[in-house]
Amino acid sequence: MGPVFDTIMMFAWGEWSWLTGAVLAAGGIAVALAGLAGNLRDASETLRLALRIRRLIWGVVLVMLGAGLAFQWPVLVVAALVIGFEETLETGIVVWALRQDPAA
Repeated sequence: MGPVFDTIMMFAWGEWSWLTGAVLAAGGIAVALAGLAGNLRDASETLRLALRIRRLIWGVVLVMLGAGLAFQWPVLVVAALVIGFEETLETGIVVWALRQDPAA
């Protein structure tokens, strides 16, 4: 197709996919740990918990995506994307609802 596409595919699904996977997994671990140790002082307890769970889920999804790319398992890549989309949608609705309720 072209040199740019070939370079992208080399890092996404070629001989360098392990490096892309390792970077994504390391970033995912950092995001998950940030979610576990979240320090959100301006929100209620329930909203803080929802935001921390959301960060934790994003971290786990990034680790799954990184593992799928590193080991070249397309099923794991697709599963990570589906789970990430669905859980982000769910937690987004929960966070929106908690922000609407001043008592929460």
